Formats: sequence, C-alpha cells, structure tokens
Amino acid sequence: MPEHSFHPHIYFGRESGLMLVGTAESLRKLATELENAVSEEQSSPNNWPREVAVLNTVSPYSDREDFRISVHLATSTLPQELLRKARSGGASLTFIATVGSLAVIGAASLLNLLWKAL
Repeated sequence: MPEHSFHPHIYFGRESGLMLVGTAESLRKLATELENAVSEEQSSPNNWPREVAVLNTVSPYSDREDFRISVHLATSTLPQELLRKARSGGASLTFIATVGSLAVIGAASLLNLLWKAL
C-alpha cells in the first residue's frame, strides 16, 4: 500500500473532530486506492476490518509520536472494540496536582477566615 502525505488536525471546542489536510495529488492517490480496495472482495481474519490504506502523517500530539491513521474496509459487523467509546486517558498528574494544591490553599484560607471571625 502506498503512503500518502497528510497532516491531521484534531480540534475540540464548540465542535470536535479530526481534519485531514492533504494536497490534491495525495487526495487523488488515496481516492484511487480506496476505490480499488472496495472492488476487491477479500476477507480479513477474526472479522477485523481489512486495512486498505495507511496515511503518512505527522502526529497531531506532541507526546505521541507513534500516532497513526489507517483506513479499513468493513466486510462484516464491526467488532465490539471498534464501537464508539469515551475518550480515554483521564486526568493528567499535573492537573490533579494543580487542583489538589488549589483545594488545600482554599481550605486553609477558609479556616483562616473562620479563625479570625471567632
């Protein structure tokens, strides 16, 4: 499978999504490759969708250089692992430490105000 030059951009806010930016030539190559893949009747093991293209991209995340975008062809019902899930990752250690510090400072300030009020 030939690789293509794309730049992924993940965005969050009022809308969330993934934007793939590519040149006209890379989009044409991908379209041709996808059209050819759809016409081929091949199954994949374990009902896993067959990979038909891998996009040559730069990671949109500074901490995940191993980020990869691939295109797959579903030939049967999708496996449970591929169905929509909540975003994984959870809170970072920095976020937890910051919120914890602010909570301690806030509690100390309230205790100080209560002590002065007595």
